[in-house]
Amino acid sequence: MKSLFLCLATAFAVIIVSSGCSDRAAQPAPAVEQKAAGDGYQTALPAAFISKAIQADGRCFVDDVNGQPPSAHYEVSGNRPLTIDGWVTGSAATVPPVVAVELASGGAQSYYAPAQRVNRPGLGQALKNPAFDQAGLQSTAALSGVAPGSYSVRLLAVGEQGANRCDPNVLVVIK
Repeated sequence: MKSLFLCLATAFAVIIVSSGCSDRAAQPAPAVEQKAAGDGYQTALPAAFISKAIQADGRCFVDDVNGQPPSAHYEVSGNRPLTIDGWVTGSAATVPPVVAVELASGGAQSYYAPAQRVNRPGLGQALKNPAFDQAGLQSTAALSGVAPGSYSVRLLAVGEQGANRCDPNVLVVIK
């Protein structure tokens, strides 16, 4: 009986959390102004992250890539911009104002693009922290400088509490 209750409670928690992951608003949240690093992915880490020790931490989710629904694997053309929508929090249950997307190849080379914060009504309620309604993330950047191949998507966030890198377990294959 105890294991049945535990299974039902786990299933209910998954439903509650995922219900807050699909509602996005297109309006940016009030946040620190972030300058774009060009219109495409760059090999240099964004300036706001350079002086910080980046910890593997925080919570995140990728809602869609180029308008495709949530998946663990996406195939995209290197001739078109890459759009990523999702959310990321800081390691201390915060919403750091500066965010970026990392494409990590598993080798030494990673590529970075700036992202913007967007409002995510309902996310705060689903994750039991009202501040998380401001944790949305949106990034669109050209892939022209990125070599074809498989890349893990990582969501970066930096604020007063430090910097974190969150892995939403999403793979993008650039053709």
